[in-house]
Amino acid sequence: AAPTGNRKMKSTNQKPAKKRRKAGTQVSYSKKILDRSLSLLAQSLPEGSAAPSEVTNLSQLKCCGYAKTITENLLFRAHRAQQGLLPSEDCDSLEVVKMARSYYDYWRPAKGNIRAILLAESHAKTETDQMTSTTLNTALCPHYQGPKHYVKLVHCVGYGEPKCVSSSEECSSGTATNQKDSGTSQFWTLLAAASRGTEYLPDNVPSDNQGKHPFATDVLKMGGLDVKDRLKAKLSILKTLQDRGIWLIDVSVIGWYISQTQKFKQSKKTNEIHRMAKERPPKELKAPSMILSWELFTKHVIRASAEEGALNLLVLIGKELENILSMERLTEAVTPTTSAAGPSSLPRCKIEPIPAPNAWIPGGFGPWYRR
Repeated sequence: AAPTGNRKMKSTNQKPAKKRRKAGTQVSYSKKILDRSLSLLAQSLPEGSAAPSEVTNLSQLKCCGYAKTITENLLFRAHRAQQGLLPSEDCDSLEVVKMARSYYDYWRPAKGNIRAILLAESHAKTETDQMTSTTLNTALCPHYQGPKHYVKLVHCVGYGEPKCVSSSEECSSGTATNQKDSGTSQFWTLLAAASRGTEYLPDNVPSDNQGKHPFATDVLKMGGLDVKDRLKAKLSILKTLQDRGIWLIDVSVIGWYISQTQKFKQSKKTNEIHRMAKERPPKELKAPSMILSWELFTKHVIRASAEEGALNLLVLIGKELENILSMERLTEAVTPTTSAAGPSSLPRCKIEPIPAPNAWIPGGFGPWYRR
């Protein structure tokens, strides 16, 4: 009996060999990700910047310095780093990345008038052939003069509106494409709140269709408006944001989110059904991917905006994004040493984290829309 008891005691004080091997593999894999991320950062640095010689955690993965100008080459280098990090099928092409950038730039407030930046994680991945062959039907919004190729990005008003975009083969007949395109209604609700406030009531939406957030029903399908009126409302919101100096941009230069079947699993202990993490892109690469995008491109865009002298608010959308980037990185980016208006007149930029609009919030997202 004694030897058996000793064996039991020994087994409770040590992890099973299988678990020990798995943990060791995970640590080794994390180091591989760190080393690869550092190498990609060093290969893609803006001119005049430097990278650390070694990193032991992601918080040390930094580009020391800021680009003097925001150029296409800066975007190219950031995209090249993503290509080196991610599986090829999980990374947007450079053509898609440049098209998405053209949307951000089109809706950028005038120079010297960027007063607030809404900083989100990422748009959704768009296939290159879908982008090149699909365009906005300009007959539905004749006064819009911006980019027209399809990207799964909120600035592209064709995203989520399959009836207003057509493929090159279907343009003459007006046949709709992307019938399963659901868009991003949560972000349109957020943009509506930021643009015109939560007290706004559209006068062309029937009272029966006003729903939980009446201030946004003219841009949501539940409002019952036809696609032309909905597009008009969306473009009006984007134009109001632009005029007020509010700019929505993403940290990631690529579309991180990939359309795929949601899988679920049942807990053996509680029998509860849980949603599983999506397989693509690999979830362990999300933080390195976001940090590479930030260090190689996005922080330079924000610093350039801050140096114009009007930026006084950075709204960080999503708790996960806050954890990945850290307040230290964000504070450094919005605190330039000089500006177009002069050092003494720089406003103090407040950083305000909020939950992601698609997050589960006890009591709902309403208070955050009002805020």
